[in-house]
Amino acid sequence: MLDIKDTVTDDGSTTFGQSKLIERAPVRMPDEIDLQIIEALKLDPQATNKAIAAALGVSETSIAQRIRSMSEDNIMRVVAQRDIYAGPYSLTAVLLVELQNMDLQRVGEAIAQIQEVISVSVGTRRPRLIVGLRAKDRQHLDALIREKIGRVAGVRAIETHIMLKIFKYITGFGLLALKMPTHLGDHGGDEKDESIIAALLEDGRMSNREIARRLHISESNVRQRLKKMSDERRMRLGVICDSIAVGKTVIASGLLKIETPEADAVISKLISMESVGYVSSITGAYNLFTVVQAADIEELNQIYFNEISNISGVLDVEIELYATGMKQRYDLIRIRD
Repeated sequence: MLDIKDTVTDDGSTTFGQSKLIERAPVRMPDEIDLQIIEALKLDPQATNKAIAAALGVSETSIAQRIRSMSEDNIMRVVAQRDIYAGPYSLTAVLLVELQNMDLQRVGEAIAQIQEVISVSVGTRRPRLIVGLRAKDRQHLDALIREKIGRVAGVRAIETHIMLKIFKYITGFGLLALKMPTHLGDHGGDEKDESIIAALLEDGRMSNREIARRLHISESNVRQRLKKMSDERRMRLGVICDSIAVGKTVIASGLLKIETPEADAVISKLISMESVGYVSSITGAYNLFTVVQAADIEELNQIYFNEISNISGVLDVEIELYATGMKQRYDLIRIRD
């Protein structure tokens, strides 16, 4: 197992080799009232400014200004989130992409341009990228790996882990400075549904009246479509925060090797852990792929080495710190069972 303390500098930024890859912070840090607003919106993303104001003892005008300011400063935003398997997609995978040189930025940016790629991060174990993607079927996945990602200049080798079943996939964190794509028809909905989702990706608290005005349809039509998408578990509203702003400065993935008879118990324990945002069974030498967000390296080591590693049935854990993110589709989660 890997102790990752040496990968982080005294100022909290991450190094790879001799180069510093990331030094990121929000425009400003949220104060206590901002944090209370965020918690209120996590409980109900559609809570009115009036209701939040009453609960916090702050004026309604102040609540509206703070929510707007946090959105503009990329601290927090309410957004529409869709099921990762919506529309034509039925497969997801994580690729460990080995590079021929250290030009991580150029290769990562090229891979991030591929529509089916949902995340690109720089790992710290060696010069490689951690790439998440989804595909329509096995043939499509093979084509993405061999004919698109595999042909990006600088890619040397690709280790593929297909996600067999996603048990938990939630996210409250994201690179809010990155705009989310809103490909019409990409998720199987009709044009009006996709346009509604696009509006809610821009601002998840946009009123039905404003959406109706923009799309030139009735407010009742917007309400009906939203209800149908929610009932079918195709879309929901979620709160996305800048991780540093809310005290979560490091993220890492963990490959777990487990005893087969203990698999269900291990998965159940991982799902129950608040710090674990992603759990999936995978193909390959390891059985499970997990993602953890923590306040610092010490907490991350505590979670993986003192908690997860000591779960009965866990035989081995290989973790990798994410140095920086180049792409993250925080609008995609697992909604359906």
